[in-house]
Amino acid sequence: MPLVRCRPDDPNRCQGNYRATGEQCPYLSVVAGKCQLHAPIKIHKAVLNAYRFSQYEERIKDFASHDELKNLRMEIGVLRMTLEQIINQCGSDVMHLLAHSGKIGDMIMKIKVLVTTCHRLDIQLGRTLDQEQVMLIAHKMIEIIAEFITEPDKIEKIGELLTDEIMRISVEGMNS
Repeated sequence: MPLVRCRPDDPNRCQGNYRATGEQCPYLSVVAGKCQLHAPIKIHKAVLNAYRFSQYEERIKDFASHDELKNLRMEIGVLRMTLEQIINQCGSDVMHLLAHSGKIGDMIMKIKVLVTTCHRLDIQLGRTLDQEQVMLIAHKMIEIIAEFITEPDKIEKIGELLTDEIMRISVEGMNS
């Protein structure tokens, strides 16, 4: 945004002073009564973040208006991107992170609700696999592998590893 000169009596004139002359700055204020020259760096960052956020809002509107993308998984993705953006804006500044903790907590709760709803719908629509179906898939995989590996010990070991992995994932899924 370029500096814009204004009339000496303009109410939006920058409140900063030139160091050399001590006279009031002749440019229009942009944020908090200061022009780009006199605004603190934090204000510049705030303006930049606001600009990025407005671009992000436009991107979300694009998502929302696209018929193929109107589904819960896309909404989960949008919320996760938003959460990531908020956390990235905080950087490593603990005070900034604490100041946004309410917003971050709110985003996490929204994501949790959407994930739960999505999972519930998947179950209702029959889009999930139960343990019996997963074990049947594992059995079929072992049969396919057995066509190429003829050593019974190796086939048995592959079967055990697949079963163990399925059980581990199943237990992790119940705990999350």
